[in-house]
Amino acid sequence: MTKTAFILANLFRRKLRTTLTLLSVTCAFLLFGLLQAVNVLLQADVSFVGATRLITQARVSFTQPLPIRLLPQLEAVPGVQAVAHSLWFGGVVGENTQIAAFAVDGDRLRSVSPQWVMPEEQWRSFETTRTSMIAGRLLADQQGWKIGSKIPIKSNIFPQRNGSRDWAFDLVGIFDGKDEAAHKQTLRAYLNYAYFDEANQYGRGNAGFFILRLANPDEAQAVAQAVDAMFENSPD
Repeated sequence: MTKTAFILANLFRRKLRTTLTLLSVTCAFLLFGLLQAVNVLLQADVSFVGATRLITQARVSFTQPLPIRLLPQLEAVPGVQAVAHSLWFGGVVGENTQIAAFAVDGDRLRSVSPQWVMPEEQWRSFETTRTSMIAGRLLADQQGWKIGSKIPIKSNIFPQRNGSRDWAFDLVGIFDGKDEAAHKQTLRAYLNYAYFDEANQYGRGNAGFFILRLANPDEAQAVAQAVDAMFENSPD
């Protein structure tokens, strides 16, 4: 018997052992590849080339809230043109359909999001209607929502002060993207932050993250470094 035949005979003598061995080797190489990818990602420099906006969040996760009182400090950073705060709502519609819903200030959202296109009167309604919300074109079409409808939304994160997770918002606008790339991102909704902040059970004055719009994309890296340095020793 040749050496090759001997090896093959032993390999298939116990098929379960051979299968488990091959799976172990495969998993080892798969894990090695994934960990190498993570290692490269963590060690790579962040590219700021052409960045017109930056996101500022807690160093741990955007699920850790930041106080809105940080707004004036961020606005004062040289090179920052406008700042908006946003909070992930955790929206659920229908039986169990998750949607991307954020509680925002309408004027601030508009100042940092030139990619959204919506009639002026709808922007005004979003700002002045207490229980208002606006939806992206793709989301509105998907759900069959129409302007003027009362939209029931549950939140997996934020109950109301009475303990109920059932919220209702008035759809006052539908926004689209100014180009095809922005249009593809309209599968989302924005809720009136003032109403949410007043009615939710977990306190007031919190943001999930801040969106910074820059005056000059060439200053993106300098702005990012300035913001990081400003809060280097902050508990936030």
